Amino acid sequence: MSFLVALCEGETEMDFVAALLAPHLQPFGVRTHPILLGKKIKCDHPSAPGGVLKFEPVYRHIRSALRQYSSDRSFVTTMLDLYAFPRDFPDYEALAAEPDPMLRVRALEAAMAARAASNRFIAHIQLHEFEALLLTDPAEVAAEFDEPVRSRVRIAVPADLGRLTPEQVNQTSEGAPSKRLQRLAPGYRKRDMGPRIAGRIGLTRIRETCPHFGAWLTTLEGLG
Repeated sequence: MSFLVALCEGETEMDFVAALLAPHLQPFGVRTHPILLGKKIKCDHPSAPGGVLKFEPVYRHIRSALRQYSSDRSFVTTMLDLYAFPRDFPDYEALAAEPDPMLRVRALEAAMAARAASNRFIAHIQLHEFEALLLTDPAEVAAEFDEPVRSRVRIAVPADLGRLTPEQVNQTSEGAPSKRLQRLAPGYRKRDMGPRIAGRIGLTRIRETCPHFGAWLTTLEGLG
């Protein structure tokens, strides 16, 4: 049995790891434990603070986790958002200049892995944030709400996305996945609704629709 520490940007990501990722990985021989990286929040609304503002504390936490869980069957991974990624990251400006978000996120992950300098560290940055996973199935998002919000979300979210896949949804302050959901469904509450919606969608559909997430999940399955 392997042991995996998942360093999570916020409490929603922690809940997602505990409720979906950990049970999924258990049959693969991977026991998973989420740890909060970001600022703890005591409220659940769109403007609630959270996330990570600087990379150096993240790096120190990665190194600390690798030291604390030091056996060759213990691993550390991250669940960070590409959206609002810390700008103090080494060579951030050069890496962020890559126009293709898939190439950009891979370059950032490679740089994180090089900085950690451990084959027990699996860098993962979510394209572009947790809510992208929910865009896999707008109907399941809509199911959280009563009419008329339900109908609006079911119709407007696919129209808003157009031909974009969930991981292609851009990271601007107006166009990020969470901003789109909040605009179309002002009652959306990230921590309360997010993991529950993801649970209804299921990891199988999410990994098929979100290939970067799917590649990370495949890597984690292989740890066992």
